[in-house]
This record gives sequence, C-alpha cells and structure tokens, in this order.
Amino acid sequence: MRRASRLVLGLAWALSALQILPAQAPAGNRAVQVRPGSPQAAAQEARIALVIGNAAYPEAPLKNPVNDARAMAQVLRKCGFRVIPLENASLQRMREALREFGGRIAQGGVGLFYFAGHGMQVKGRNYLMPVGADIRSEDEVAGAALDVDSVLAKLETARNRLNILILDACRNDPFARGFRSASRGLAPLDAPMGTFIAFATAPGRSAADGGGSHGLYTEQLLQAIQTPNLTLENTFKRVLSGVRRASNDQQIPWTASSVEGDFFFKPGAAPAAPQAAPAAAPAAAVLEGTEAQKAVLKDAFETEAEYAARLATLPPVRVGTARLLREQYDLKGQRLPVDVQVEPWAAPLVRQKKGSLGLDRAVAKALCDGATELPLVARFEAPGGLLTLVGAKVMAGTEGYALGAAPAPRPGEDWEDPVTGLAFVMIPAGSFRMGSNATEAFMSDAHPVHTVTLTQPFLMQKCPVTVAQFRAFVEATGYRTEAEQGDGSWLKVAGVWQKRGDANWRTPTFAQEDDCPVVCVSWNDAQAYLKWLNGKGGDLAFRLPTEAEWEYACRAGTEGETYDALDAIAWYDGNSGGRTHPVAQKQPNAFGLFDMLGNAWQWCQDFYDPNDYPSGPVQDPQGALTSANRVCRGRSWGNPGTEVRSSFRNLSVPGDRYLYGGFRVAAQARTP
Repeated sequence: MRRASRLVLGLAWALSALQILPAQAPAGNRAVQVRPGSPQAAAQEARIALVIGNAAYPEAPLKNPVNDARAMAQVLRKCGFRVIPLENASLQRMREALREFGGRIAQGGVGLFYFAGHGMQVKGRNYLMPVGADIRSEDEVAGAALDVDSVLAKLETARNRLNILILDACRNDPFARGFRSASRGLAPLDAPMGTFIAFATAPGRSAADGGGSHGLYTEQLLQAIQTPNLTLENTFKRVLSGVRRASNDQQIPWTASSVEGDFFFKPGAAPAAPQAAPAAAPAAAVLEGTEAQKAVLKDAFETEAEYAARLATLPPVRVGTARLLREQYDLKGQRLPVDVQVEPWAAPLVRQKKGSLGLDRAVAKALCDGATELPLVARFEAPGGLLTLVGAKVMAGTEGYALGAAPAPRPGEDWEDPVTGLAFVMIPAGSFRMGSNATEAFMSDAHPVHTVTLTQPFLMQKCPVTVAQFRAFVEATGYRTEAEQGDGSWLKVAGVWQKRGDANWRTPTFAQEDDCPVVCVSWNDAQAYLKWLNGKGGDLAFRLPTEAEWEYACRAGTEGETYDALDAIAWYDGNSGGRTHPVAQKQPNAFGLFDMLGNAWQWCQDFYDPNDYPSGPVQDPQGALTSANRVCRGRSWGNPGTEVRSSFRNLSVPGDRYLYGGFRVAAQARTP
C-alpha cells in the first residue's frame, strides 16, 4: 500500500474544536494522584457486567425481566460497563456466559452480575431458573438451575477489586410447588471480601414483577444508578427508600456488603471552588482587528525562535465574538452553549462554530443578564514556525472563561453532525496491529500482521447507513441505484451465486425496517450518497473509511479475531434468521461503534490487491494504487461465523451490489 501525507490544519484537533490551554502543575509535581474508588478513578477502571433477563418460562411466564435486563444493559453501558447480555437463556448459555464473565473480571476492575427472573431456594441454597428447565422434583433442581453459590465462587476467585451481585429473582416461583424443602423467596448470603450483594426484597419474601414495563425493584434501581456522584451504598439506600414507598412497605430490598472503599456508578465532576459572578471592571488589554492580524503573523526578518518568543509576550488577541445562548443553558451539566462568530482574518485558524462555557448557574445568569455577546480572545504559539491557536476564552471585563468545544466528542461519545443529522463517534489517532496470523485459506490475504499508525483522529459513523438515511438521499435527489437501473442484486442460494432482478435497497428478499442497514448498494452508490452529503456544506468532509481506519475502528484496542463474543456483537447466519436487523441492537465495541461486524458488510475507500498488502510498519496507508476491485469489510447476516472477524478481507467490483452489503460514513474537517 502506498503512503500518503495528509494536510494538517493549524489546529491540532482537526474536527472543528479549539484547543484549550491546560493548567500547569507545579514544577516537579506533574503526576495526578487518583484515589482508588474515587470518581476520578472510575474512568480508568475496567467495568464488566453479565446481565440476564429470563421471562419466557412455559409454566409461569413473567412480564418484565427481559425489559429489565435490556434497560439495565443500556444504563450500565452509559456508566462505562462492557455488557454481556443474555435473554431467555438456557442453563448451558447461562453457564457459558458466567465462565466468560469470570475470565474477564479476573483481569481486574469491577464486575457486576444482574439477574431478573424466577429464583428459588432449596435446603438453604439459592438457584436462578433458566428458561426451558424441566424440573419435576426438588432433587433435580441442583442439576437444572444455576446455583448462586457458583456465581459467588466465580466472583471470589477473580480477585478483582469489587464485585456487585444483583438478584431481582425473588418472585413467587412455580417450580417449588410441592417441594418439601423449598422455601419462599431467597436465602440470605454471606458476601465474600470485596463483594456487594443486593436482593430485590428481604430473604424469605417475594418481589413484585411490576405493573408497568419494569419490575418494581429494577425500576427504582435504574433511576438510582443514573444519579451522579452516589456511592454504591447510597445508590442502594435510595433504591430501598423508593421500593418501600412504592410498595407501601410490602417489599423491602436487602443488601450485604464486605466492600472497602467507594464505588460510583456515575461519577460526578470533581468538586470545584465556587465561582463568583463577574464584577464590572475595565476591559483587559486586547489586540483587535488589523492590529491583531499583523501581530500574529511572522515577519520575514524574524527567525522561528524570535517569532515564538514574540508570540509568547503578546496580550490576548481577539479572534471573534461569542453569542451567549441563554435559553440552552444546561442546568444539570452546568454548561452555557455559545455560537462562535470568527473574525475574517482568523477564519483559517478557528473553524469552530459552536462551543460552551463551564459555568455554575449564578455566574452563567450574571453573564447572560449583562450581555448577549462577549469578545472571544486567544493566544498563539508557533511550533516549527507554524502558527497555532492554543487557548481561547470568552472575556467579561477582566475575567476570562475557557471556551470548550461543545461538538467535539471524546472516544466513545456520540456526536450528531448539525448539518446532516448523522451520528458519529470520534476515533483517536493511534497505532495497532493490523491483519491476522490465522491459518485458514480464506485468511491468507490478511497476512502478515503488521503495525499501522494513524496520525490523525477521524469521525466514524456510529452505525451503518440505514434504510431511512439512504431514502432521504434518494428522495432529495431522485437518485436510482445501480440495482434499480440494472438487473438487481447478487445473493447466494444453496451455495450458488445468483442475480435477482427485483432485489434492491427498497425491496431485498426479506422484510426490513427503516433502521436496518441499507443493502443492495454498490460502491458507486455509496459515492453518490457521499457527494450529496458533501454538497450540504458545513465543517466536515464525508468519505468512506480507508481499510486501515476501518480495522482500527473495529478492533478498538483489541487484538483477537473479534472485539467481543460473536453472538453479543454481530448478526450472522447462525443467529440472523436470514435477514438484516435494526442497527444498534447488539453490543458496541470499546469506541461505541455498533454493527462493525455482521448485519451488513461495509465498503471501504481502498482498491483491493492481494499482492499489495504491507509486510512491515506503515503510516496512514491508503490501499493499493489501482485495481478492478474495492475492499469490503465486516461480513454480514448471511455469512458463517467463522468469517466474521475483525481482520477478514473481502473484495468486489465497484458496480456490484449484494443482499449482504452496505456502508458507513467517515468524516474529517474540511480543508480551507
């Protein structure tokens, strides 16, 4: 693959964000000390959850456990957990998932086990009931249900910092009828060291399945978990209070703990010193207009060192105006959004159009009461002679407030482009090991494994382009895909490729919803869609990802064949039912991207040439120089699981279209 150098804008963050000058630590003490268990440590600690919801019991179905499990999984992901989800699981699947869960938490961090469904105790031991269990006598329970002691044993042997066991499983159990040794509810448990145990109700009592869409206990738990800055203990105290009130004291949750230190499901920001409202004061010395423009430009007679030294002594330079968006103040997050209007001379350096100020309510109100617009100033540096903006503030008198880039996402965060409405995730620059050493013949074109460095961050669409998103393009432009203009799309029937004339993005051979990934689109169709996006204007340039960007984004720091257990992350021929499924139903990767593997394979920008694959380290590869084929990645709903791998490479002619193929969009800042 050839190498290509990319144009680097004056701003180091090329996605429309201003850099903010960091606060300097005292000399000789630049390390930040983080107390284990503190809110600041939460973002640095691995979090793994196994979430099971069993409801489809033939003899006594339950209404809410699957709803509860799905909601818990969603909330836990927002709290930084990697989730292993199970619904209506057999005993074998529960044991396999427990084994996988145990292996992950043994690597350290925080583990959480959640179960909603039927539970029972026999002879003082607690059991979680799988779906499909055939239990006719109490002596069969131990072999047909999941023993809670085996869960505790897995938690204890992991030797990680903290484990949380949550059982919403104390519902009246139909399996226990007629069992002489069975007791109502669950038996109390002793918490191993470093373990927190929570029951939906007290031992020996029954819990309500709930009259709404969630069980009574889990409904309260979902609310408490999402409350910022609550310790683990205070989270469950809040749950206890809520359940007790909602049940008129009929259901009292129970906990047991041997936990040292603190844990926060949703850490809040570190406490900050109270901010005083700005007092009226004379304006600080600021360079403006042509004076500012002249001051920041390098004189032909200056050396680079002299230029850098002069910039360091300049007063703040006005680069634009910040319009305060009072009506959009975020009371919970304490941020005041602003619109940025840039001076014409500074436009090549400042591409940000929106931002925000981190202000408490009193300060934000004082600013908005006093003005609707305030000056935006910045300082500049010139590393290597390249003029670079390094800090920006909104000035109110002599007081400056650091401007944050409201739309600039962090890795794994959602970001919606205001022009196109597409949801993206920011992928940071970095290095990874690309390719595979797998010995199967179909993996030979991914040899050898080699190091790839991507020097620039980029945006990757959170999910593949959906039917609804592609329809908006077609309706706006009147575009007809190559399948519609020609003879349809390819599909495989009984192992033989066939062309079906009526198969296109509107009418594949299966039912599809608007939020399913669009399929039956060629590489050329994808380019037409991208051209339409780019014609809308805005700060972003849209394109297909390179093959290297795609694999880097897919792996998200992993080095195995998949970034997680296949059934948890992908639709393939073993679980798809012969069709696509709505995007974002499976678990995302560590970057927050959904459906990178399976569902619909995705076109890449690169030419495909099996003889032009790097054998050593490369930087920002762009693919083969030329070829008749383009790269497609990720595999699909119709492919076997053995092929659904992060490193699997495939190819197709740009004009071909398949029932299995779609695409997703990448983006970067437009160059001036």
